[in-house]
Amino acid sequence: MFDTDRPTIGVVARLTEQKFTNLLADKGAPLDEILSLPINILMAADGNKKSPLYATMEELEKKHRNLVWLRNGPLLNDKREPLTFDATAQLVYASSDFLLNPALYEP
Repeated sequence: MFDTDRPTIGVVARLTEQKFTNLLADKGAPLDEILSLPINILMAADGNKKSPLYATMEELEKKHRNLVWLRNGPLLNDKREPLTFDATAQLVYASSDFLLNPALYEP
């Protein structure tokens, strides 16, 4: 659970090699180290559930209580319908003190 006295870093990304993997989600990569700091990470990231990235993110989420990973549609609007990814991303932006936008390159 988040500690409200800690700053929150927001991340909105796709779980792909270009956008995310090598920078943060590989085993032994910086995200595991970052999560040991006194911060919170609120992340909206979606991708192929069969991808090794997806499994790595699930492991990190179980290991670190200060990581909340929002997948597509986990939140409900006032009509009890799943939020779109864009709406979830807006919640991340609005709830964060800092934003982290990883990318190896832009096409």
